[in-house]
Amino acid sequence: GLTMINMQNAFLIVSKKYSEKQAGVMFFVFGMAQFMFQTPSGYIMDYTDKKIFWLCAAAVSTTAFTVITALFAQDNGANLLLMVIVKFLQGAVTSLIPPGLNSITQGIVGSVGMTKQVAMNEMMNHIGTAVIVLTGSLLAFFLYPKLGLLFVVSPVACVGVLYFLNQIRPEDIDHNAARGLTLESSTSNNAENSAAIPAGDGLQYTPPPATKTKAPIQTHPSFNLGFGGSSSTDQQQQQQQQQQQQ
Repeated sequence: GLTMINMQNAFLIVSKKYSEKQAGVMFFVFGMAQFMFQTPSGYIMDYTDKKIFWLCAAAVSTTAFTVITALFAQDNGANLLLMVIVKFLQGAVTSLIPPGLNSITQGIVGSVGMTKQVAMNEMMNHIGTAVIVLTGSLLAFFLYPKLGLLFVVSPVACVGVLYFLNQIRPEDIDHNAARGLTLESSTSNNAENSAAIPAGDGLQYTPPPATKTKAPIQTHPSFNLGFGGSSSTDQQQQQQQQQQQQ
């Protein structure tokens, strides 16, 4: 929704006289950037305990790149290379959004509650996208052929995203549950931040009892990228393996 990809495409072709080939190259680069960065983005969201911050940063960044496209695209693709770079960067930051939403969701409801909550998230996501598209289409109808102002919808929607993300308290996210290390979130039964998950298909989920102290967050990455020396944990595991072999 925030990227307004289809509307960007129409804007470039109708208002900026881009050819279909030029627009196609730009959005091919956008899609490939998403593909290339989806695994690193998942790793970042899995590893960090600042998930809300990273998701807010991704929302602001992709909105900024949408506005930059509307402001700086030149007629007939005169600065096509710049626009391709913008789309590459936008695809990269946009790849943070799906794992960010899912990790925050799983950190609140746990793996047991994911099916119902993800369905609810996706329903709301598509409703929001439909509202953005409808609003943008109406603006485009009245502003045609000068379509640049329709992209004001993106920053307005971004303000709403930031507002609702910041209604989530960081302490309500169980990072161990978000990483799939536990099936149930220790915060999912907190009456202040979520309601009990209703029964579905004959399965009743009872949240675990509330605790004042949370389990320690395991910040050691599931794998290392080969930078720097071995950590103390790695060294201990190597020593244990050597002792077992002896």
